[in-house]
Amino acid sequence: MFAPHHELRSAVVPADSSASEDVGSRAGPLRQLAWAALMKRVFAIDVLVCDTCGGAMRILAVLPDGDASRAILQHLGLPTEPPDPRALAPPPPWFDGT
Repeated sequence: MFAPHHELRSAVVPADSSASEDVGSRAGPLRQLAWAALMKRVFAIDVLVCDTCGGAMRILAVLPDGDASRAILQHLGLPTEPPDPRALAPPPPWFDGT
């Protein structure tokens, strides 16, 4: 009954579900949720709230090009290479290594 074209779908799915949508969702052809809304829904964390001050954050840019990201990191004096995989966090004290 939950399939998109099932004949009884209208009996179990509200006709106007736009009022119950999360903040941060967007209406599209597939009614996809924005990534921030998905993180909040799945992991119960709001990735757009600052951990330090609790203020609202917003996305300034998306940088799919590695060269642009590298240039910004260099300008800020931050590392441009990923950490060595062997430099992982130490195991918890209860872990015996087996």
